[in-house]
Amino acid sequence: MYKVYQVKLSDTIESIAEMFNITALELEKLNGINELVVGSFLVVPNEYNNWYIVYKVKTGDTLYNIALNNNIAVNDLVAINGLDKDTYIYPEQEIIIPKSNYNVYVTKRGDNIIDVLKKMNISFSKLINENPKILLLEDQLLVNKV
Repeated sequence: MYKVYQVKLSDTIESIAEMFNITALELEKLNGINELVVGSFLVVPNEYNNWYIVYKVKTGDTLYNIALNNNIAVNDLVAINGLDKDTYIYPEQEIIIPKSNYNVYVTKRGDNIIDVLKKMNISFSKLINENPKILLLEDQLLVNKV
């Protein structure tokens, strides 16, 4: 999951990378840059990137076996990564996978808060504390620490 960040006058590649818990090299590679322009926009990891690990696809991997090996539903894996179940994945491609001590749920059309609480097996207060903005729109990612 990524978001957009606008470069400020005091920013450096290193300070932005530290802000989003990645290396300067990863930030440069993600954006195809090696210098900053004030006011320009960068793609950065979502602030909740500590919930995920980055997995490099190996030869022979499929979305199904990656999901199975990491105890995540394939539908959630593809939704988190903005993919489709039939998307071809290739060696060295990076995808994100929730860390083993986190549950994820990608909302479906028509979900209500009671549905989400039951599916995630979580209390309302914990859901709210761990997800600062809940819109219950289709494909919203909700996370909780197990």
